[in-house]
Amino acid sequence: MRWYIFFLGLIRLSNQLIYTSPYINPVKLSELLEKKLLAQAEKYRAEAAKLRAEASILEKELLVARAESADSADAPRHTPPVSVIKKMFVVKTSNLRFDWLLDINGEAYVNILDIHGNKIIDVFGKWYTKHSRYGIGGNIHLIAKNASISLNCIFLTIKKNDALRISNTYSHYKSIYGATSTNPEPLVKLIDIDESTSLFPIINQESIASLCFKSIKRLINNVLKICTMKFFKHISTSANRKMNKWRKLAQLANGNNTIILYNKPCVMSEVGHIKIKGLRKVLNTWKIDSSYIIKSECMLSFKNIGEVSAGKVSRTGGRAGKAIGRR
Repeated sequence: MRWYIFFLGLIRLSNQLIYTSPYINPVKLSELLEKKLLAQAEKYRAEAAKLRAEASILEKELLVARAESADSADAPRHTPPVSVIKKMFVVKTSNLRFDWLLDINGEAYVNILDIHGNKIIDVFGKWYTKHSRYGIGGNIHLIAKNASISLNCIFLTIKKNDALRISNTYSHYKSIYGATSTNPEPLVKLIDIDESTSLFPIINQESIASLCFKSIKRLINNVLKICTMKFFKHISTSANRKMNKWRKLAQLANGNNTIILYNKPCVMSEVGHIKIKGLRKVLNTWKIDSSYIIKSECMLSFKNIGEVSAGKVSRTGGRAGKAIGRR
C-alpha cells in the first residue's frame, strides 16, 4: 500500500511539471516562439524601411545625374576654333606659357601650360583689336574666361605700311641727329670772334667812347653765350627725347612678329602686359584660387599652326586642382 501511494504521488508530480514548466509546456513554448518571431519581424521591418529610404535617395540622385548629363549633352560644346589666322600666339611669362588659337570671327582658345610644358587648363574667350582714331597704332586684346580663371593680354600693333614709313623716318632723323654735334662749346666760341681792325677808323681806338663800345659788345657776347647754352641744351634734350620715342617705334616696326589680321599685314610688339586671375603657384603645382591676381610683362612669339596639329606644342600633364585656401 505504501509503494502504491508513492507511485501515484510520483505520477502526479510529473504531470504537474509537464504542464507548468515553460520549457516543456507546449502552450508556453508557442507563446515564447511567437514573441521571438514578432521581435525579429519588427527588426526586419525597420531594416527594410531603412533600405527603402536609402534606395529612394539613390534614385533621386540618379535622376538628377541623368538630367544633368542630358543638359550637358544638349548644350553646345566648345571646340577649339579652326583658326583662319595661320599662326599660334605663344605668350610667355617667367613661369607660365599661353598658347592662343584665334578664329577670324573673334573667338579664341588658349591652352595654359607651366614652364615645363605640362598642361594646366584650357580656357575659351575672344580677341579684338582697337586702333587709335587719330594715330597709326593700336592694341590687340586677348581675353579668356571661365568660372574660375580669367586672362587679359594686351600687345601693341601697327600696320605694315605704317611700320615701313616709321622705319624710313627714323633712319632719316637718325642721320641728322648723328651728324649734329651735341657739344655747344664750338658754337659758343664762335661768339668770341672779334671784328677785324679798321684800316681807317673814324674815332680813336683808345678813346673813352671806343672803350665803352667794346665793353658793351663784350656784355652782349656774354649774354649771347648764356642764351646759346640754354637754347642748345633745350634743343638737345628735346631732340634726344624725340629720338628715343622714334627708336622705340622703329624697334616695333622692325620686329619679326608680322601677322595678317583682317586681311592686312600687321607688326606686333614682342613685349606686352598680361593680367591673370584665378591661378596660384603652390610649391611645384598650380592651384585654382579665384582671389589671386598676377600682373606682369609677357613675351610674344608665333608658331605655325602645322606644328600645333602635329602635336609639337605641348604634352599633357596634371591639371590644376582646387585651391586649398583663399587669400
